[in-house]
Amino acid sequence: MGGSMAAKSQSSLVITVIVGLLALGVGLVIGYLLRPFKDSSRPPGAGGAFWGRESSDENKLAAFELLKDCSHMAREDDVISKHLLENDVEACRAVTCDIPYPRTYVIYKLRGNDVIDLDGRLDDDAWNDVAWTDSFVDIQGRNFPEPRLNTKVKMRYDDRFLYIAAFLQEPDVWANVTLHDGTVYQDNSFQARYKEITINARGTVADLMMTKSYVDSGEPLTFWESDLVSEVFIQGSLNNPKVEGSPAKED
Repeated sequence: MGGSMAAKSQSSLVITVIVGLLALGVGLVIGYLLRPFKDSSRPPGAGGAFWGRESSDENKLAAFELLKDCSHMAREDDVISKHLLENDVEACRAVTCDIPYPRTYVIYKLRGNDVIDLDGRLDDDAWNDVAWTDSFVDIQGRNFPEPRLNTKVKMRYDDRFLYIAAFLQEPDVWANVTLHDGTVYQDNSFQARYKEITINARGTVADLMMTKSYVDSGEPLTFWESDLVSEVFIQGSLNNPKVEGSPAKED
């Protein structure tokens, strides 16, 4: 029995050695295959030294050519190609200065006799005396389709308040949220940022304050309360699928 165990031990040792040698051989082969190739068509050091400060202009040119080849390969993938094209467009705009200026709007102070009646209607002289903003565009930017329905705003101010009149075109006005600070944004609603105030067609308000913008990973502070005074006027019906309404107005 002892001889049998010794034989098994020797066999195990031989097998272990063989497996170890095979693993070593595989490792050497992989290492050989992954070694840097000396390509006569590429300048010396054309490996990881492309981006070093000491890289020559020839090295950088060779690196650029390699990147172009990689880019052409990537563009064969539909998803990657879409994002690359978007980046190319933005890069071209930056180079050619084809970047639109932010839209502006001049807000005029209320004069002595100007009065705004908060009834949701926009027929006061204080509103008629000033122009509308440009119609709103898609929140994702100017490259997206123009909204089918019109939204625009007027603004005035005095020593105490900022007045915002919003015109929202909507043939079927719906609003279901009645709880303050509820999910008002899911209804037909209007929202002002970044002290974010949202009001729906029922007049339900949700207000919060952002620590910074959403794109900068800002956090919403829902305990913040505004001093909003608002009213909604609907030129039509609310939550009625049988009657086609008209634009809702808020101020």
